[in-house]
Amino acid sequence: MKGSIIFMEGTTMSIKLNDDFQNLDSDQKKRIWEMTVQDDTMFNNRLNFFLVFESVLLSVVGLLYSSKFTPAKTVLITIICLGIVLTILWGYVQARQKHVYDTLASI
Repeated sequence: MKGSIIFMEGTTMSIKLNDDFQNLDSDQKKRIWEMTVQDDTMFNNRLNFFLVFESVLLSVVGLLYSSKFTPAKTVLITIICLGIVLTILWGYVQARQKHVYDTLASI
């Protein structure tokens, strides 16, 4: 029952957004399009940064783990935990950004 209410509210919101979009002039529509493109670019830039940073972090862990000089176990655990925290943080930021982008794209 709750799912259908949420769906109906979402549908009403979508219809309202589409009606509001139809009332905009071409300049306002162009600004919304530019914002959508900027959000998409920001989404991809964050993804690329994350992939490079995680690759470097993984390389450091691999080098430390396989070197003759084995660092303290706490150093490796700290770096691995940093990677896990960054992954969770990145996932949250990207999910939030995707929600904003999907909302703009649906208009």
